Amino acid sequence: MFITQLNNKLKNLIKNCMLTSNQKDNKVFYTSQIKSNDAISISQVIYPYGMYAVAPKGSQGVTFNLSGQSENQVTLPYDAFTRFSGLQPTEVMIGNQVQKSFIKFKDKGDISIANKSGDLTVDILKGSKTETLGEDCKISIGGKYSVVAKEALDIKSSSNTVSIEAAVSITLTVGSATLTLTPAGIVSSVPITAPGIAIAGAGGLSMGGGDISGNTNMTTAAGKSFNSHAHTSGSYAVSHDGVRPVTGDSGAPS
Repeated sequence: MFITQLNNKLKNLIKNCMLTSNQKDNKVFYTSQIKSNDAISISQVIYPYGMYAVAPKGSQGVTFNLSGQSENQVTLPYDAFTRFSGLQPTEVMIGNQVQKSFIKFKDKGDISIANKSGDLTVDILKGSKTETLGEDCKISIGGKYSVVAKEALDIKSSSNTVSIEAAVSITLTVGSATLTLTPAGIVSSVPITAPGIAIAGAGGLSMGGGDISGNTNMTTAAGKSFNSHAHTSGSYAVSHDGVRPVTGDSGAPS
């Protein structure tokens, strides 16, 4: 009789189980209802330090009776049916086995992050974050990509070259002002100015502090009419065969 009881006690020190309810948090530790050897009981659920999860109903587990007491048991849950498979020696994967989102530490030292069914969010609640890449970096995005900065957004290149490519258009927006670059040209909702150059929305143009001014027809330059001025002796004119001196009065443009 004693041997039988001892044998049963030893067999139940470590046993396989099935979680028959979703894991719960009772504010002290995780618990779940389990079934083992046709017996139903409540077990504490534990994970390795720093790792936490909520094992769903139907997961498997290994249950340990602490100090040989069946009422003082802990369970390490797992799920052989939804587990990540195909790993090579030294590889490690952490993730959602059901949705197949994971972080994979590969055998060659690469790190792979996959998210097949939801959003990917990185929150930096305090302080700053610096990412340093020693080699080239390429990001491929199947949909839209948005960067929202609460304050300033700086893009710098130590090689002094920043390239932005788009098949249709590139639009810069500052307040209510927009500047759009397309293969056909530049469209601005406000006047464009630069040192010595000012372009006002309706086609007006001035250059060199007023050396050239006019509207879309470009009719005057430095007070001279393009339609009625004449070259005088000692000046130069541009023709189809190059720049040539003008002797006498060239007459008005035709």
